[in-house]
Amino acid sequence: MAVTNKTIVPQAWHGLCILLIIVPILVNAAVKSCACKYCGDVTYCHQMGHNIVPIGLPARNVKRLHLYGNNIKALYGGDFRDMTRLEMLVLNNNSIRSVDVDAFTGLSKLQSLHLEYNEIEFLAESTLRHLTSIKNLFLDHNRLSTFPGDISYLDRLEKLTLDGNNIKSIFWPSFIQLDQIKSLTLWENPLKCDCNTQELARWFATTSSGRAITSTSSTRVCTSKNNCTSPKIVSVEHVRNDDTLTENVYIVNERAVLHCNVTGSPPPLVVWQTKTAGFVYPYKDGRIAAFPNGTLVVSKLAKTDTGTYVCHAQRTASSDSDMMKTILFVTDGVKPQAIPKRSKVETNVGGKIKLSCDVTGLPKPATLWQFVDGEKSFTAKNVTDERMSIQEDPSTLIITKVSEDDSGEWRCVAWNSQGSAFGSIEVKINVSGLNDVTVIIIGACAGMILLVVVAVVAAIAFTMRKRQRRHRNEAKKNGTMKSTHENHAAVVEWTRENDEKRETNREKKEKGEQLTIKKPKRDTRTKNEQDRTERFELPQPYEHQPDVKGFRL
Repeated sequence: MAVTNKTIVPQAWHGLCILLIIVPILVNAAVKSCACKYCGDVTYCHQMGHNIVPIGLPARNVKRLHLYGNNIKALYGGDFRDMTRLEMLVLNNNSIRSVDVDAFTGLSKLQSLHLEYNEIEFLAESTLRHLTSIKNLFLDHNRLSTFPGDISYLDRLEKLTLDGNNIKSIFWPSFIQLDQIKSLTLWENPLKCDCNTQELARWFATTSSGRAITSTSSTRVCTSKNNCTSPKIVSVEHVRNDDTLTENVYIVNERAVLHCNVTGSPPPLVVWQTKTAGFVYPYKDGRIAAFPNGTLVVSKLAKTDTGTYVCHAQRTASSDSDMMKTILFVTDGVKPQAIPKRSKVETNVGGKIKLSCDVTGLPKPATLWQFVDGEKSFTAKNVTDERMSIQEDPSTLIITKVSEDDSGEWRCVAWNSQGSAFGSIEVKINVSGLNDVTVIIIGACAGMILLVVVAVVAAIAFTMRKRQRRHRNEAKKNGTMKSTHENHAAVVEWTRENDEKRETNREKKEKGEQLTIKKPKRDTRTKNEQDRTERFELPQPYEHQPDVKGFRL
């Protein structure tokens, strides 16, 4: 189907008519949604009875925001979020008592801040530090009791009003970095007339032209004499959190903190002279930063930072000063190493294990013991198991009364600013059997018992044998004596008979008579009976040869 121009033209006119109707409606709705009298680059929300900073402000476009004359009691973090183009913020004549530390975060282009005629009692540190472009700061007629320390860092500040507060003292070097300051009002503050206030007035009087303290004819002049003393440096210290290195040796990329202890009334201004940044005054942020209490912080140390650092303590008069030097040395670090003394430890249930690990590194590494299988970690400060104890140099883990659950991989973990490392030790706990100590004890006890038994048996055997020998000797002695007497008598009788027969035969021979010889009787016993008789009935041999006349045995 062909489309002609006659059909297109009426449709275009209809669309244009709809836009002409809708656009005014949208614009009117947008205007009505603004919570202020007027919303735009310059937004007016003054004297509208707001209790808080209105929600829905044109954050990205507003350059000037007027909120004076309302009933705002507090400023919260995020009240001015995304107002990156804001140059002027007017909050005077409200009832503001508290200001959140993040209330002005992101307002890097803000040049004028009006907080006068409120009820502010205190501004926390870093509340104003974000205002890097601020030129005009109005804090007069509040209830401030202390000088806001962040003001000293606002190096673009040209006008500052602090009159009508309750400030009693202002550290005299507080304005040392405010090179652009042209007007400062301090009247109607109960400033003490002391050495510090006198030095503050002296400093303003001796600074370059263009700076002045705005005053009225009714301003009280501090002229009383005080016991002011000259500045003196007591010591320069390296502030360290550990003792891993010597006092003045640092590792690359670490942070060095030096502190200059000074005395004097009023407290002197402390300026550090460094190798890489020259003279460093307080109230200046950066990699090398000095603080009014005499502390110098050098972050992200490099080898080029090695050198002599001089602490200068001075007052307004350059001749009234003191100085002291210290040396800072920066070196490369060494990654840690953790080397176990034994790669495997084995014992039995109920025994004791000792795991040791040699740890090296610069700076000195911190250590912990980790049970990989049990997903547990232990340090010397957080050991909760009564069976465990951790020692240092070398790192040693001692576990008593071990159980089967202690079996697995144990790690000695070491770390420092250069990295981390670990060493593994395999622990094996035998469920059955006895440990080495128990085996030794049982073996020793068994050996002692065996020795006692052998000694007792030997003593009994010796006693019995001795007793048997004594009884045998007594029996033998009695039997032998009896046999000897009987045999001796028989021999004597037999000898006498033979002598008589021999004498008879001799007499008969002389007379010619026939000799009578008595034949022995025939033994009718068997051979066995004869042997048995000889074995059992024959008299015992003589123990001693008898003295018998006429015979030789």
